[in-house]
Amino acid sequence: MELSSSDKERIQHQYDALAKKTLVGEAKSHRRTLAKRAAREVTFSDLSESELAQLFTTDNHYAGIDFNIRSNYAIEMVHNCEAALNIFKVVGDQTDLLFGSQEKFHHISVGAWKLAIELGNKGNGTWSSPQTVQEYAPKVQKYEADYTPPQKPQQSGGCYVATAVYGSYDCPQVWTLRRFRDYTLAETWYGRAFIYTYYAISPTLVKWFGKTEWFQKIWKRKLDRMVTKLQNRGVDSTPYQDRTW
Repeated sequence: MELSSSDKERIQHQYDALAKKTLVGEAKSHRRTLAKRAAREVTFSDLSESELAQLFTTDNHYAGIDFNIRSNYAIEMVHNCEAALNIFKVVGDQTDLLFGSQEKFHHISVGAWKLAIELGNKGNGTWSSPQTVQEYAPKVQKYEADYTPPQKPQQSGGCYVATAVYGSYDCPQVWTLRRFRDYTLAETWYGRAFIYTYYAISPTLVKWFGKTEWFQKIWKRKLDRMVTKLQNRGVDSTPYQDRTW
């Protein structure tokens, strides 16, 4: 059945409207993409010192987040770290179980086990697993007899912001903070989660801003207050060797 001219006009009108709506939607989406890209391209050099200071002064914002939300986020982060370690164990074990008799698959098992060992060596506390090295090094050596598992690296440095502020890793203020880290924060899983997050972020912050006046002023006040409170609570400020935990 042939369409009448009015039906054709109606269909054409609907098609034009749909096409226009689609093009407008695509244009808006493109504008949003460009806006996001532009936002990402804003560098720290474009910000004033006061804006930078505000960027890193987030105490009030963090304190306003519900404690349960913060706790759940930290728990999820720890679980993700544990899962990352276990993935490589499972891949290596299952590959070896199913295809261990076929040499061409050995490199898959060995590679996964080596990654599990590396992760186990890097971590501490909650998602560290010295047992991983003890358990999986012999499995690697089954196919690579000359394999030597890497030694767990000694903790070096740390307290990056405090070191930048006070000028030395070995000074009374930093000795106090290091004791607090090792004997208070490191005793709980959420304290260790904070430590690892801090160690992931702070080296870059110090590299970018550690010598700037605003950075020194902001953190000097905060750290001075914290050190005073800790020392009043009995945390020592004498020379200190970092604890392995």
